[in-house]
Parts: sequence; structure tokens; C-alpha cells
Amino acid sequence: MYPIADAPKLDNENYKPRGRTALHDAISRAVDETAADIAAVESAEQPDNVIIVVLTDGKENASETPKDAVRGRVETRQEADNWEFLFIGANQDAVLTAEGMGIEQDRSLTMAHDGERTRDAYKSTSENISEVRSNGSMSGYDAEDRQRQERTNN
Repeated sequence: MYPIADAPKLDNENYKPRGRTALHDAISRAVDETAADIAAVESAEQPDNVIIVVLTDGKENASETPKDAVRGRVETRQEADNWEFLFIGANQDAVLTAEGMGIEQDRSLTMAHDGERTRDAYKSTSENISEVRSNGSMSGYDAEDRQRQERTNN
């Protein structure tokens, strides 16, 4: 791993979408590596809140990790450690997908595919994260967040 500032700029040579989404593998890795990073620091230095945000534009179709294993990790971290999970998905029913992985309905948002609604989804997510940082918990996505994603372009 390296600092984000040192990450290479994505271009046609180093990034080639292949229509494969290893969503379960990615979530499992994020949970496991975050837990290991937290465990490696002194308890006084550990974060008060942990928030995992999953943002995907594809459905699971390439993981080696079964959905039940993801669900187990998510539920354990939610219940034992009070971690928060947010799931934002395009090209799918994000609520149904997230529920299958143990993420609550109000913590998931089906995102539309245009600039304005993408910005709205990011804004809603940012508000949820700010709420956790201020209050220690979040209320999740609400009807207004979902309605913004359903607007039509007339």
C-alpha cells in the first residue's frame, strides 16, 4: 500500500474495466484489513467510529468469498464493535443487495447514473458520516435521499 497522493493516475494503459465485480471479496478485505489496522494501534489511539462505505456500479459476479461470509463479518462488526456500514449501488436494487450482506435497509441507497444524482448520493453519504462523527450514530438514508435518486430528467 502507499499514500493516496502517490497513487498512479488511471488511464487506458493501467485501468481496463472487464465487467467483473468481486464485491464480496472487496468488502471482506476492507473489513478484515480495517480491523487489523485498528488492532495494531494502542487502544487510546483507536477511532471512536468506524464507517465502511461500499460504492459499486456492478453486481457481484467474480468473488471467491461467499455472501454468508460477508454477512458474518458485517454483522459481527456492527454488533460487537458498533461499526457503521453504508452501501450505495448503481445498476441494481441496492437495498436488496445490502440486506443480503447484513447491511440494514436504511443504510443503503440505489444510485442513479447521472452527475446530479451522483452528487446527491455523495452529499447524502457525507451527511450520514458527519452525523456519526458528531453524534456517534447515524439515522441512515431517508425518503428524501431516495426521492432525489428517482427524479426524472424532464
